[in-house]
Amino acid sequence: FMSKGGEPESFSLTDGFVIVKPGGEGIRNLAEYRTLIYITKATRTYVTQDNGDLPSTWELNSVDDAIGAECHSIARALGSDSSTEDFLIVASRNGLQLFAGTYAERPLSWKIKELWNSIRVDRFNEVEVALDPVNKFIYVAVPTDPDITGPNKIFFADYSEGMDWQNIK
Repeated sequence: FMSKGGEPESFSLTDGFVIVKPGGEGIRNLAEYRTLIYITKATRTYVTQDNGDLPSTWELNSVDDAIGAECHSIARALGSDSSTEDFLIVASRNGLQLFAGTYAERPLSWKIKELWNSIRVDRFNEVEVALDPVNKFIYVAVPTDPDITGPNKIFFADYSEGMDWQNIK
């Protein structure tokens, strides 16, 4: 459900919704980026935008049918200058992704794909991503141990030398 523009506490049960390909998995996350609303399921990403009318009339388009995000797996540099930090970081089953309107060709975690694949797929909803734009660090809490509930490891990345799979450490 979405509220009508300018009325953040008003939700209509008849026309305050955006239908996102019914069936299968449910919606896991939303992220606003460059005035667009990105909606993710576990393995899919869609985009919509407020057209000034009721949410049920907003057009929905597919961004990627193989990359999605769970409930805490999108990070954005909040409160930073948008001219220097204009991207989202998305932890997907395919890897740690840079999103700047589209996903990069290779995930940021390309060099550690074997380590990334140690994340328990059945508990990917427990992955959490945090971004430190001041120090240019990314933290990803992940579950890898079948006997422990919740994340038991933290992947750390330093992007001070570049935000791409070749320069991130």
